[in-house]
Order: sequence, then structure tokens, then C-alpha cells
Amino acid sequence: MLGAVQERQVFEASPPPPPAVTDYQAAAGRCPECGEVSAGLAPPGVTGRARYGPLVHASTALAACVNYLPVARAAKLAAALTGVSVPAGFAAGIRGKAAARPGPLMDRVRELLPATGVLYAGETPARCAGKLRYVHVACTGFLTAMHAGDRTSQAIGSGAILPGYAGTIVRGGYAG
Repeated sequence: MLGAVQERQVFEASPPPPPAVTDYQAAAGRCPECGEVSAGLAPPGVTGRARYGPLVHASTALAACVNYLPVARAAKLAAALTGVSVPAGFAAGIRGKAAARPGPLMDRVRELLPATGVLYAGETPARCAGKLRYVHVACTGFLTAMHAGDRTSQAIGSGAILPGYAGTIVRGGYAG
């Protein structure tokens, strides 16, 4: 066919940009009249002398928590993605930080799950805080929400996913 155009593309990864460093300087001075020393304050959240930003935290959490990499490998991958070298100890600590802040992510997951056409729902017994509880799960191939509770409808409904769900629910039906 004359005049037809065939398009071809090659995608290539680019190296991470150099890290952006924001330097905060808090000056201190002595009043010449009374001799009192006053010092400036750093912005809220800037608590240490050096700190990693939210993208470094997110990239490290992605490697260590989402992809289950050992901490040394997670630190190397985070450095490759962000251009900021982080120690393995930081990657080890990121798991606890991520576990302590599931709110925004889980809010979004609970918003997206009811909109799916097919949803898997199940439960499994597990030890939680020294007691036998049930882990209630609602998930798709890409999204998972879970919480612990007993087998009552109130406990199952506390996950705030199934009430009002209009799609197809797939469950195991294990009667162990």
C-alpha cells in the first residue's frame, strides 16, 4: 500500500536523576541587650541532620515490602531507582514504617475493590495478639485488603468492602 506509514518505537530506561538535596540552616544568635540565645527551627518533619524524602521511602518500601526482597537487595534496588544510596538498615526499618501507615493505601484499596466485577473473599485462622482469630481477605489479582476478627458478620463487614458489593464473589468454601 503506497503512502502507508509504519511506526516503530524503541523504549529505553533512563538513569535516575541526581538526588535533590534541600539544605535547611537554622541560625542562632545572642541578644546584645539581655544575652539570651535564640535559635531558628527546622520545618516540621525535618527532625534529623540528614533524612530521606518520601520518594526514597516509597521506592525502598516497594522493594522490601511489595516485592519481598531481602533488605540488602532492597537497599541496592532503591539506590538504583532513586540515585540515593540507602543502608540495609534503612531498608530493614522501612517495613515497620510501612506497616504503621497503611491508612492512605488501604483507603484507596477499599475504594477500588467494590468497583471490580469479580472479587475473591475468604478467611483463614491465624494467631493474632496471642489469640486464635480469623484473617478476612477480599482481593483481586492486584488488590488485597485483609483484617483480623472473629467469624461474626460484624467482624467480616468491618473490612468495609463487601457491604453493597454488586459483582461476583468467589470463595473457597473450605469446611475444615
